[in-house]
Amino acid sequence: MSLRTLFTKLDRDGSRTIELPELQDAFRQMRVKVDDSDCRRLFDSIDSDGSGAIDWAELKHDFDRCVQKSLRELEEEERLLHADFDGDAALQPATGVGGAGARGDNAGLAGLRELEYQRRVASLEDKCKQARLALRNESALRNLHDESLKLLQKHHDDLRA
Repeated sequence: MSLRTLFTKLDRDGSRTIELPELQDAFRQMRVKVDDSDCRRLFDSIDSDGSGAIDWAELKHDFDRCVQKSLRELEEEERLLHADFDGDAALQPATGVGGAGARGDNAGLAGLRELEYQRRVASLEDKCKQARLALRNESALRNLHDESLKLLQKHHDDLRA
């Protein structure tokens, strides 16, 4: 299913834009609990011109921006993980030389390395959480699309009956 098709299905009134009530209805029909303030924030973040309606260009731009951001974050995570495995001392926990039992200066440096290692691990964990959230959002859009198709088919069947 294409993003364009999803846009068309969300645009229930055929105005070639998605208004806030259409987005809220879509979440309700998917049985995805999103409170009105969160839905409004999502809507406003996509409605870049502040017109009160999301047009195709705005949706496409926001989707592309999210995909690019996720790709950059994953590439950075991969780079950092490769640095870990390649033995980058700044990313390794403090052990061995400069670790326990070392002279005071080396122990201080080892402590700083340990703190930097912990900071980077925490940062990577946060980025992984964000990537998982982005994937869940993509999954929610796919579910929305599937539900929209089912509703359209039901509506079509009802009209034929």
